[in-house]
Amino acid sequence: AGTILVMSGDEILMDHRSSLGPIDPQFSDGEGRPLPAQAILAGIETIKDEVAKNNGQLHPVYIPILRNVDPGKLQSAQNASELSRRLVTEWLETYKFRDWPIHRSTRKPVTPEERHARAAEIAAELCKHQKWLSHGRPIKVADLRAMRLEITDYGKLPDLQAAIWSLWTNLSVIFSMTN
Repeated sequence: AGTILVMSGDEILMDHRSSLGPIDPQFSDGEGRPLPAQAILAGIETIKDEVAKNNGQLHPVYIPILRNVDPGKLQSAQNASELSRRLVTEWLETYKFRDWPIHRSTRKPVTPEERHARAAEIAAELCKHQKWLSHGRPIKVADLRAMRLEITDYGKLPDLQAAIWSLWTNLSVIFSMTN
């Protein structure tokens, strides 16, 4: 959720200690453990691919797995993944890319279609579970810049860095002392 919120900003502020996380909605399994929605969907796709390779025959090893598949949860996983991707695309396009008037390389105006395509490309990358493999994997400044996403390094702005760290410290203390 934090990464999705960051994509709704006009500017992304990070320093060398900062990271975002992959965008992969989580669901609880029967025992309360979180499962990434996209991992659930990828597992079903793996089974479908195996069936297709075996001329429509389902290998018996998959039967107990599929007995525990809830079609509603599958649909919810698809919906949550799609919503996340759409929100990131829309918010990047609307806010972060709002003041992107021209291409740096060609000096030509940026069209609304180009803004949308670029936002969709970044959203797809951030939502790619098979790339990040874990909800807890940090996406660092270098990863985001490799996606050609502009990041303001607040480590180069001492007053801003001090203010952000002061806020972080105070919030950490408050949260650790309360329920």
